[in-house]
This record gives sequence, structure tokens and C-alpha cells, in this order.
Amino acid sequence: MSVYTIYADRSEDEKSGNYGFENQTLDGDFNTAFPIGIEFNPVAKAALLDDGTLLQQSAAYQGVPVDMSGLPKKVRWGGGKRKLADLLKTADHFLVSGKLRDVIEALEPGVHQFQSGEVIWNNDTHAASYFWFNICNRLDGMDKENTTHSYNERIGKWSFVEGRRYVVNLHQTAGKHIWIDSRVPNSSVFVSEDFKNAMAAAGVAGVGFSLIEVV
Repeated sequence: MSVYTIYADRSEDEKSGNYGFENQTLDGDFNTAFPIGIEFNPVAKAALLDDGTLLQQSAAYQGVPVDMSGLPKKVRWGGGKRKLADLLKTADHFLVSGKLRDVIEALEPGVHQFQSGEVIWNNDTHAASYFWFNICNRLDGMDKENTTHSYNERIGKWSFVEGRRYVVNLHQTAGKHIWIDSRVPNSSVFVSEDFKNAMAAAGVAGVGFSLIEVV
């Protein structure tokens, strides 16, 4: 069984000359998309969870439900008119098509959050309807024996070191298909092999996969 991180694959935009154009969120505020039901320290802007990990008062992907009500309702997409991929990314957040949302819901029904938004072209005409996507699985998934990055016991986080590797423990991530790792110092989105296979079966376009070692 394999595990991957995912990214918005822009290779088709590169081929068509539509890569590198600015995308603009025209309303909304990501600074309101904080985790729900958490009492944050007003100075540290963070909260210590029962598992010893820190949750930031931030809109970054942390694997917990957030207040999505203030997210942008409209995004102007740069470049010329073309068929858009099912997975887009702007302002460090994923936008997913209805097709991609349906596949995610089939894998993990009622787990993750989706907030509707409209993508428009540079001339302000409608391009497509998408959904902001927030991942709501938060796992401690790295194998401590085989991961070669250094581990900071004081803060309960892995420290990224160039040239070293992460290794996912399949026992620790069993039964989950899309997740954020609570101890990895970035917002990488991890997915299962079943997720990758479901995307291929549904004909979902624009999801890039980077293979992660497993034990």
C-alpha cells in the first residue's frame, strides 16, 4: 500500500502558455478561517492539544474543521480561457471541482469541509463553480524509527532537514484516505493509494502525486 502527498498539477497550463499568471481572490478573508471550538492563547495565538501538538490560530491546513464562512466567494483566474483542472490552488488553499468533491465524499463521507466559490476569467465572465477544500483528518503518521528528519521532543514536531526523508507508518494511518500530519512542519496533504486509484477511475484531472516511503 502506497502513500502520497498531492499538489495541483499545472503541466497542462504550462503546455498551453497559461502558467505564471496571477490569480486574485476578489472578496473574503482567509484570516477568519480559524479552527472551530478552540480556545487559543491570546499571546501565542496557539493552543496545546491533548496529544501534545500545537494548533495554530491560522487558516493553514491543520487537519481540523475551520470557519469557512468568510472564504472568498469569487476568484479571478489568470491566463486565457481553457478547460480547468479538477484541482486548483491559490492563496495556499485547494479549490476542487464538483467531480473531485464527489470522489472525496465517496471515500470519506461527511468528514471534510467544502465551501462553494466561483472562478471567473479576466474579463469577469463565469469560468466554473468550485469548492474550497479543508481537510479534517489530523494524524500522527510518521514512523519514528525510519524517518530520518530530526524530531524535536519539546514541541513534538519533526524538523525538516534537506536530504533526509519522511516515512509513513501504515498502521498509524490505517483507514484514512486524506489527512494532515500533526507533527510535520508544513501543510502537506497526504493521501492513500485508494485515493489515487479513485481519482484515476473517476477521470479526475490535475492532481499531482509525490510518493512517500512507508513501513
